[in-house]
Amino acid sequence: MSTELPWVTSFVTDYVEQIRACVESSVEEQLGPPVELFATAVRAENATVRAIGNGGSSAIAQAMGWLACEILGEASGAKCIGAWDLHRLMDEVGRNGFENSAVRLLVRDKLTSSDLVVLISGSGNSRNLVAVARHCLASGVPVLGLTGRAGGALRRLGVPGVLIDSEDQQVIEDSAHACLYLVLKTVHALTSGVQDADGALARAAVEVCGALAPDIRWIDRVSSALAGVAARQGRVNVVVPEGGALALSAEHLAHNLGWDLCHSISGAQVDVRSAVSLADYTGIVNDSGDPGLAAARILDGSSPGDVTVVMAHDADHLSVLPVRQRAAAIGLPVFGWYGRVNRPGKNEDVALAEAGPALRALGAQVVGHLLLRAARAKIPRHFGERADPADEDARAREPVAPLTANDGHVSR
Repeated sequence: MSTELPWVTSFVTDYVEQIRACVESSVEEQLGPPVELFATAVRAENATVRAIGNGGSSAIAQAMGWLACEILGEASGAKCIGAWDLHRLMDEVGRNGFENSAVRLLVRDKLTSSDLVVLISGSGNSRNLVAVARHCLASGVPVLGLTGRAGGALRRLGVPGVLIDSEDQQVIEDSAHACLYLVLKTVHALTSGVQDADGALARAAVEVCGALAPDIRWIDRVSSALAGVAARQGRVNVVVPEGGALALSAEHLAHNLGWDLCHSISGAQVDVRSAVSLADYTGIVNDSGDPGLAAARILDGSSPGDVTVVMAHDADHLSVLPVRQRAAAIGLPVFGWYGRVNRPGKNEDVALAEAGPALRALGAQVVGHLLLRAARAKIPRHFGERADPADEDARAREPVAPLTANDGHVSR
């Protein structure tokens, strides 16, 4: 057993309980009005629900679009869209600056009072989102905020929404993702003829809380590998060959590893590889008909000491197998987080996802945050800056510092 497992177990348990508490308090006190706003938009013909966030919250905003498609299906008269095409956003930022970019894009999209804008911001103070809120309130476009408990400028403007009872940025992000799932599941129940909205919310909350049961031993092993790579200034590949909402959680993990894993830790550095370009993907699929080859190319240039994390619904899917085979050929250890797997490979360390497909993106996002925090806490021991690893009492007292909604080097 890893000497670090006891404190990893303690902090994972505490983190998951924080999310459950936030979800339960939101269900009891705050999710009624958001359900009504979503239900109104979903029942309208040709309405648009647009979610916007910065940093990791942008991945949650995009996941909302996928969740809506998966949960609501053809029951929705609205288009549920998360964020904008990256290149469209970059072009607008170049023309008018980041603070005004989201408003300009909304104006071009011609949103009306039948539509809904969802703003995801841990602090509630992101200037581009505050500008969107002002625009929506002035033009009569319904707007909803998901923020930390303080609410920031969005709350002061009177934006209705959910105040997640935490100041920890990652707890807020995971709880926001969970709340969007709860709202969409409840809206689906209402549009399907269910009359009891409170009962539908409660049932969805049971689903969410049941899905928050990560494999702690796997998190301990993967986080140790990530810490070692960061101390050696090596490389991490985060690969989700199937795409979809699960890939957004991987994008979120890659973003966090790249920005936060080594932040302010002297001597630590990591090279994170994740995204496949649209040009690469469509070119390779067009030429060979094998979508897994584009993802497998992410591994090119890796060495056996690097770490590869693969997330997939089905590890034996035709888009996933080439990645696993390429890793085996290079001699890369693979840490797999799978919905199902027939037989793990020789150098594969596997955890099974705790939830069904619709909740798997949330599960992967939570696992990603846990990996980041555990790995970040383990890095200093590689430089001789920690107590004896066998001293479990001392290690249990070492905090895994949370990132607050206002922390760090990027606006959240």
